[in-house]
Amino acid sequence: MAEHTPTLETPAARAYAKYDPKDPPPHPGAGWTRFVCISDTHSRTHWNVPPGDVLVHAGDLTRRGHLHQLKETLEWVSRMPHPVKIVIGGNHDACLDPNMLSKMSKKHAADLRHDWTAAGKMVRSEKLRESGVVYLDREEVQATIAPSGRRWRVYGDPGTPRYGMPSFQYNRGVEAAARYERIPDETEILVTHGPREGVLDATLEGVSAGCGDLRERVGRLGRLRLHVSGHLHEAHGVHLEAETGLVSVNCAVYWTGQAVIVDLID
Repeated sequence: MAEHTPTLETPAARAYAKYDPKDPPPHPGAGWTRFVCISDTHSRTHWNVPPGDVLVHAGDLTRRGHLHQLKETLEWVSRMPHPVKIVIGGNHDACLDPNMLSKMSKKHAADLRHDWTAAGKMVRSEKLRESGVVYLDREEVQATIAPSGRRWRVYGDPGTPRYGMPSFQYNRGVEAAARYERIPDETEILVTHGPREGVLDATLEGVSAGCGDLRERVGRLGRLRLHVSGHLHEAHGVHLEAETGLVSVNCAVYWTGQAVIVDLID
């Protein structure tokens, strides 16, 4: 049996970024909530995802944003054993972003309009809800964990600063600040596709590519316990802010293949 050493550990939190996928660390027991975090699966559904109380998918469900790719990924997610599954989009997920219509030729926009309408219905379908999937696009949900009854306030935003694949992207500065001001002050679990500036956001060239306005807003969220993001495949890992106890993860699996496990207790 593998030795299960957390990547970080406090009295109220444990996180594992590296472990034997065939022998993941055991659930810590009553009172704890296990969040299993993945991102940037890009239409691949072969990942080894450990069980837990909440699955979080922090975006880039697809490779090119096509409807059939979204359908395949959502069917895979819906089969996961986690009772609650929180899902957001990412910059590759064009069929989920209605703003993409204005950025394309008339022909491509017509094709995408059909996909966008179908995708919007798909992610909020009764079938997905019954399997525990909750799709968030700049909105919140109160996720109740059985059997403890613990209710977590979760907010999801698929945005990233403008760069590369353009879905759900925004301009830094005034637009970014207004976007993130919408995050409720009572948020406990924050899921964003892109990381905040200075935390798990370094590119291969060592450039900090995260959002400064998101960093500023996170600093004012006094009840925040966990910030889940992805987007930058090379920045996979976990981070603890010692003063506040905030756990942050970059759970992009595309390079590492490892979901990040985070256990939280009050």
